[in-house]
Amino acid sequence: RSSYTIGNGQQRIRGLLAEFGIVVSRSDVALRRALGDADLRTLLPTGVVALIDDLAEHRTQVLTRQTTCDVHIQTHARNDEQCARAQRIIGVGPITASAVVAK
Repeated sequence: RSSYTIGNGQQRIRGLLAEFGIVVSRSDVALRRALGDADLRTLLPTGVVALIDDLAEHRTQVLTRQTTCDVHIQTHARNDEQCARAQRIIGVGPITASAVVAK
């Protein structure tokens, strides 16, 4: 399993920005806004901009893969009778139901 997590990647990007005096709040929206701010990018060295762009691209790829996995799990849980039965229990969603059935 990769040591990269969404939260970890966001913190890395925020940390890099903070080293140059740019503080971004913890919300995902604020980070996306900061990454798209052309004026902000001019305040950073070219190498740092490239590094942040790479981290942001990797973050996007991870989110895309996570969404794809979630869709597969939800589809499986919806179509599997045992998963559907498990989801009738309060608090049990598609991921938990799939994990229980997989055992």
